[in-house]
Amino acid sequence: MYDASTDLELEWLFCYLPSTYPHQEINWKEEAAALEELGSRCHSFDMERLIEGDAAGALEDLPRGDGRLLVYRGWILNEEEYQSLEDAVTGRGYHLFTNVHQYLEASHLPNWYEKVGSLTPPAAWTWDEDIDEAWELAQSLGKPPYLIKDHVKSCKEAWLEACYIPPEAGEEEFREVCQNMIERRGERFTEGIVIRPQVPLVFKTAHFSGIPLYEEYRLVFWRNQLLLAESYNPLEESKEIVLGKNELAPFEVLGQTISSPFFTADLGRTQKGDLILIELNDGGTSGLPPLLD
Repeated sequence: MYDASTDLELEWLFCYLPSTYPHQEINWKEEAAALEELGSRCHSFDMERLIEGDAAGALEDLPRGDGRLLVYRGWILNEEEYQSLEDAVTGRGYHLFTNVHQYLEASHLPNWYEKVGSLTPPAAWTWDEDIDEAWELAQSLGKPPYLIKDHVKSCKEAWLEACYIPPEAGEEEFREVCQNMIERRGERFTEGIVIRPQVPLVFKTAHFSGIPLYEEYRLVFWRNQLLLAESYNPLEESKEIVLGKNELAPFEVLGQTISSPFFTADLGRTQKGDLILIELNDGGTSGLPPLLD
């Protein structure tokens, strides 16, 4: 049986952005306070200095680790940034809980897609910003609607402009949405364009920004085991929904399929009543389900 007490020996590394702190979307301070209340030791570093290339300076206040494990908790980093973080952490005497290879496995769709088999809908992707190739790949997936993202992240906050390709959309509209996504991601655009056919999910409501909210769940995997499953969206009615063990059973295998010790899996309820895997994400950069205590 999993013994959570062993995790109290871990130390945690939270990022902060001096230019936006404390106006951050995720309350890292609240999480750190909860961990410290349990007896865990937490540290922080200047993420802006890391992104600017000064990893050693960003972690200058981190004490010597003496070989201890350090869990990163912060914003999404690209491969070069995460590698520099791992190198700097190692230089301070720690081992990063999730190494760069495990981080990329869980966060980049092409790295995990083939490993999850029939648990997730089809996907196709380019390895650059080539919209011509993306359009050709989209045709192989059938007719729209499609969802568009890069290898790591979508622009669902701009649902109609840079994420969603509606039914009956032609090449011109497809190109426009792809271009908008690339421009919105800017310097954070990662690797290439991912196209996925939209699977009809159980619709709940629409966010004030226009983003549709569906019946979705976030699963958290920790040390190769499913740790928890909670509603992904902050809907009052979701507090009463409990996923049964039989429903979760097909997805528990992800703990042995994905090598990362800390990742999340997002599920959606189809209109046929089935659960499907929507995507995986690195656990250190994933927000906790909003209804979770």
